[in-house]
Amino acid sequence: MFLTVVGFVFVFTGVLLLLLGVAGFIRLSDIYMKIGFCTKSLTLGVIALNVGLVFLKPDFALLLAVITVFLIIAIPFSDYSIIQLVKHIEAEDTDLKPKTRYSRRRNK
Repeated sequence: MFLTVVGFVFVFTGVLLLLLGVAGFIRLSDIYMKIGFCTKSLTLGVIALNVGLVFLKPDFALLLAVITVFLIIAIPFSDYSIIQLVKHIEAEDTDLKPKTRYSRRRNK
């Protein structure tokens, strides 16, 4: 009974963090802030969700641990790749340039 309650608390926390990441992606204006905030909330949300699932279904603990480790490694790498793509787009003279608070300083 206690493990079930702890599991549901972790699952609820994970889902809340994932929804917070979506809200931050919609609400924040700067592309770099969006990517950074979503990466952090996605990583923490996946960890909390998988820890909660381990408490609810201990038979799948090894599988969930492997999935969690893979996502902890993969999410920051995808974040880095997206940031490099945005920098590449920003370097070209296109209309897709993201607006940042440093844009004015760099153009002077």
